[in-house]
Amino acid sequence: MNCSTCHYPLWHLTDRTCPECASPFSATAYRFIPSSIQLTCPHCAAEFTGPDAGEFFPDELPCPRCHAALDIDALAIRPADPSWDPTMNVGRNPWLTQRSWFLRRWYDTFIMSWTRPGHLVRGTPPDAPLTAALGYLAISVCFGTLVSALFYSFVLVHPFGAGVRALPMCLAATAATFLLIPAWAVAIHLLLVLFRVPTRGVHRTIHAACYASGSLALGAIPFLGPVIGPFAFAWIAARTTARAQDTSLAVTSWLWLVGALLIIIVFGTIR
Repeated sequence: MNCSTCHYPLWHLTDRTCPECASPFSATAYRFIPSSIQLTCPHCAAEFTGPDAGEFFPDELPCPRCHAALDIDALAIRPADPSWDPTMNVGRNPWLTQRSWFLRRWYDTFIMSWTRPGHLVRGTPPDAPLTAALGYLAISVCFGTLVSALFYSFVLVHPFGAGVRALPMCLAATAATFLLIPAWAVAIHLLLVLFRVPTRGVHRTIHAACYASGSLALGAIPFLGPVIGPFAFAWIAARTTARAQDTSLAVTSWLWLVGALLIIIVFGTIR
């Protein structure tokens, strides 16, 4: 179990701050091989192993002897066998693997953002280039905003081909969406700092936002897509941001979802 920022080993610590780089961490962000770690109850001194199924820790864990509810982030964690690290590999961000065609990598990342957003952002190294994240964002925006804009321009508004005149507006809407997401992420990060929420750097918030942007491709669905897409993006971005910054999902959910609502209202007013 190593720090995601500097890779310092985090065993035997009750303070959830890395002693090397001062980055905050939570034991609930790690998965372990079943029955490979040991915990000690501070109430009855009972020693027990966990978790049982190689999954993430719950926020609270019952003591098997006194049945007290234990806050997992108040306990020191140590490997049952000190000679090896039982932390399970959560998997690498598919977009960064460079092992397949870029559309396949985009699809795999899109699916992972829906099914395992925490794994996705934890599988993104802190030093991963922002250019890669922006590349993923660009494809997602093209799938969603550009396809949707072309559909409304050519099929609904100008069914006989005169929609070519609306093409510059479609491209402008796509570019505006591409620029909006990183700016939105920076605004969310500044609010986290303003509310005195410990953070791991603005680049991690931008990572979280860009790799949640696959849901914007839902904008290509006629009629419902432009409404569903922003809210789906905001919900996934809230989950990836909470995991990237190791903070409360409730806080990030409010910030992202309220922002999505305001953006839909503003764009609706402009139209």
